[in-house]
Amino acid sequence: MSRPIYPIKALLLGLLTAQLLATVFVHKSNLELYEKISVIEAAGYLTVPNQEIKPQLLTWRPAFYGGLFFTFSLGAGLSLAALAAAWLWVRPAGGRPAVLILLALAWLGGLAAVNLAGFDFMASVFLFTVPPVVFFFSSRTRSDRTETVGRPGIWAFILPLILAALVWGFRADRDIFLDIRDFLLMANRPGQRINDFYYKYTLYPAESFKSLAQKTLRTCRIEVSSDPVLAAELEKTMPVFDYLPLPGPGPADLEIAGQQGDLVLLRGRSEVLRLDPAEFLADPGRSLVKFSSLTDRRSPLRRATFYSLIAGLPLTIYLCLFSLVFWLGRRRFKSGPASVMAGLVCLALCVSALAPIHLAKSGASGKQSTAELLSSPDWTDRVMGLRLVEASNLEIGNFANYRRFLTSPHAPERYWLAGALGRSRLPANHGAITALLADHQPNVVCAALEALGRRGRGTDAPEILKIIKTSDHWYVQWYAYRALRSLGWSQTASN
Repeated sequence: MSRPIYPIKALLLGLLTAQLLATVFVHKSNLELYEKISVIEAAGYLTVPNQEIKPQLLTWRPAFYGGLFFTFSLGAGLSLAALAAAWLWVRPAGGRPAVLILLALAWLGGLAAVNLAGFDFMASVFLFTVPPVVFFFSSRTRSDRTETVGRPGIWAFILPLILAALVWGFRADRDIFLDIRDFLLMANRPGQRINDFYYKYTLYPAESFKSLAQKTLRTCRIEVSSDPVLAAELEKTMPVFDYLPLPGPGPADLEIAGQQGDLVLLRGRSEVLRLDPAEFLADPGRSLVKFSSLTDRRSPLRRATFYSLIAGLPLTIYLCLFSLVFWLGRRRFKSGPASVMAGLVCLALCVSALAPIHLAKSGASGKQSTAELLSSPDWTDRVMGLRLVEASNLEIGNFANYRRFLTSPHAPERYWLAGALGRSRLPANHGAITALLADHQPNVVCAALEALGRRGRGTDAPEILKIIKTSDHWYVQWYAYRALRSLGWSQTASN
């Protein structure tokens, strides 16, 4: 049997390399978060994640599963870029040294770009390791051991990919990620498991490359002993912005020192901002956002990860599917026909994956009113109706029998109902929201917590605090904390 022409082995090697790196980096971030939580807890503050999650930060399981986020986003993007570079050097360029030098310069330019805001060890290691591994393996395979299929086989790979991209691009809008979740993933059990896996483990990798402004909790140390009144004002102000003052010496995310009548904001004992105390206290939020921006070294990494997620992941899935079908077809056909068969199968799968979204959107567009959508026997119509209620800020109480969605077997109905209830002005709907807090589906609980925060009833704070302290789901705790903050609650050392 002939060897496959498509570089699946090189791609898988790149993904494996990325997974090893990502696991180590996420585990390191988890250990740092463990230490931070311990310090916050010792100071008497509420922690997110809570004590249910804290022991897991010491284990490798969440690091490995969380690392998959980087593997199938940044790892996929870097691997595909290296594959493209290897193809360019071996095929059109014929292995010319001058082209290899240009590719090396582009690679070094990428290394420089991810460190423009300051040296980022994580981004540098990914870029220094994954592309060279894939490039070396792929270029050797292509030049020494790969069967040639000619232009028909190449076009059989490229054309279906272009057509699939056009079909998805034509259908995509600003709600495409919601559509994928609601109508593609949540419509079947395997998709629900993917959704649950994502929400269970995504905050571990996210924590590793967030800026300070994006983190849930930050620590600070206030060293303004020469002005007790100012120090007391800062102690009161900083928790409002989730910078928790810590007693005694030691590292913190932000250190505030008084020098010659100014406030100096430091990170790791290095001065970042120098401000007049009155200027800082007049608008602490603006100064803290600026501090976060000036100390953020991982903005290039976040952008690269995002673009890799929306482009690299779909391309990786396509390449893997194409290679698998080609390999199966090559057992009976020549390379050309096997490539055509693989392209047609991949195109059919890409289009069929879009079908549930298209049917839901087109079916909803044929209905005359929101009331008609909500009374439809098709659950996807009802979900579109609930999304319209929330987007248009309509009163859900004006629609008949809306409470039946509380017990719907379809999770999207329940979490979009929670969103609509959060905008409701009817006092009686408060009980419906709290009922959804006991839902077994985390997305529903998160939506219910967000609804409570939107309604702004301070009497809900004790129930939300209980959820933060007892929930075993980090995403739920995160939404609960955001809901508390929406109610005007802020941390004190007695929480």
